[in-house]
Amino acid sequence: MNTLVLDSLTIKGFRTFEHLDISRLAQVNLIVGKNNVGKSCLLEAIRIYAHRGNPEVILDILASRDEAENIHHKHPVEDETYIKAFRHLFYGRSIFSKSFKAEQFSIGPTENDQKHFSIRAEWYEQQDTPKNDRRRWKPARQLNSIEEILELAPGITIRLGNEKVLSLLLSGLFPRTAPWSFIQGIPCKFISTNGLKEEVIAELWDRIALKPEEEEVARGLSLIVPDIERLTLIGQNGPRSTRIPVVKLSTLAEPLPLRSLGEGTNRLFGILLALVNARDGLLLIDEVDSGLHYTVHSSLWRIIFDVAQRLNVQVFATTHSWDCIEGFQQNLLETPEEGLLIRLENRQGHIVPILFDGARLGIATRQDVEVR
Repeated sequence: MNTLVLDSLTIKGFRTFEHLDISRLAQVNLIVGKNNVGKSCLLEAIRIYAHRGNPEVILDILASRDEAENIHHKHPVEDETYIKAFRHLFYGRSIFSKSFKAEQFSIGPTENDQKHFSIRAEWYEQQDTPKNDRRRWKPARQLNSIEEILELAPGITIRLGNEKVLSLLLSGLFPRTAPWSFIQGIPCKFISTNGLKEEVIAELWDRIALKPEEEEVARGLSLIVPDIERLTLIGQNGPRSTRIPVVKLSTLAEPLPLRSLGEGTNRLFGILLALVNARDGLLLIDEVDSGLHYTVHSSLWRIIFDVAQRLNVQVFATTHSWDCIEGFQQNLLETPEEGLLIRLENRQGHIVPILFDGARLGIATRQDVEVR
């Protein structure tokens, strides 16, 4: 029997979520709702939780929203630049304010505090150290005036339950100069609305080449390209080299670049590739239906449900598409306990989840009840 990474979810103080409780989750979870209710924020929270606050992931999330302006990988910048970027992750964006109050956000299963992951932002002060010794910092004492803050530096403490994972100055997180491999997270693959980056595609493909998972990807692509015979990546590895997916069709003598068959085919390839690489972990997909024709939605969900169950992958995806929701619901008819639709609503400034299991979603789709 599969074990879910998250059987429920509580998010406190992260981005648009002051306090969000989702009482239960399923193997495959589809997140819907109007714009600006936090669908992408929910994926970001789960991604940070899975990677245990890995600074490389945090920087990637901030950069994707243009919130990491002027933060470079090699050159340090002023503390204020780090503060300006990092505060976007916190509800109210009030961290490191003149109130001197420490702020934090936390993410984890609802009924298990020991699995909650948190990041606390607070001011750090320099410790007294022997002469010529390296400077050391610690969370500051109670502050009473603006003058005291001039000698302090912004810092964070990352915890998993009661255990401290990392504690250091905020500027020590960026640029990416430290090896963060010591942070042991949960296997997690993320697909943005723009799809996977070329270097990520190459890395994921190399992990499954000549293995059964390669056949899973080709079989899934036959949903759109029935006459596909083989699939591979060509090109050379290297900082300036590009490896592109190509396919051999039974109807043509020469292989074709996969992208020449349309963006929908390329999107499906990325989803399948990430899915088979997320064994015993998480797959997060923003706008799962992007670029896909409505006629393939039901088949797409069929293979996602099937592979997620067999490889023990917990899936979280977002959509605005009614066709995508209907395709999702059709697959719940066979395995109603494996899927859940989560609708986020803004009620007087508070985001609340409305849960639709297979039976409830079936009634909604048959009666054309709006759930997006």
